[in-house]
Amino acid sequence: MRAVWAALLTLVGYLLLWGPVSGERSVDVPGLLMTGFAAVLIWFLSAHGQTLYRAHLRSDALAALAFTDPLTGLLNRRSGREKLDVLFGATGTRPGQLAAVLVDIDHFKRVNDSLGHHRGDEVLTALAALLQSHLAPQDAAVRWGGEEFLLILTGRDPADARTTVRRIVDAVREYRVLGLPPVTVSAGLALASEVRSVPELLALADERLYAAKDAGRDRVMDRPRTAS
Repeated sequence: MRAVWAALLTLVGYLLLWGPVSGERSVDVPGLLMTGFAAVLIWFLSAHGQTLYRAHLRSDALAALAFTDPLTGLLNRRSGREKLDVLFGATGTRPGQLAAVLVDIDHFKRVNDSLGHHRGDEVLTALAALLQSHLAPQDAAVRWGGEEFLLILTGRDPADARTTVRRIVDAVREYRVLGLPPVTVSAGLALASEVRSVPELLALADERLYAAKDAGRDRVMDRPRTAS
């Protein structure tokens, strides 16, 4: 309840209590004083509660900004890296069922240069939604930076991980954003079982991403310079 309404409510309630007994010879003054004190206390708690509620909303908003990318709503680079670190070190995570995939929009600079950055932002937002729609609840999509995304795939065997990424690349190729030219993506996939640390996992995914671009783009690489 807002403070002003709480104050009015307590005032009206107190007057209603005082009115019937004000004409009596014997007035319970202590009782009325205690009632007045309780009314003021209720008002204070209501006002304080409103302040706490607003502070809680601000705290939630700041937390969202700290962990998500404001444009796409995906995890940001920091929170994505933290999630990958946790999964990589978790005793219950099987290395063969954890994959990191770096996905980059092909020739994205052409979109920004020819149509403007605002239309480029539309492409990024649309791609983020498309990536999310192809992931399972245990997976994660991360805005890694610029036009690059990181996919964290868990609970899948290597063949299923590769199939998932190929489906995403195919879906992007077929996807159309009204008023924008079609785009494609290149992807590099690395398995946790192939490396000894998260930096090595990301470096391997990055190496394969550039191998996909060197091989002609619009494809997935899971081995250096080997087309999917």
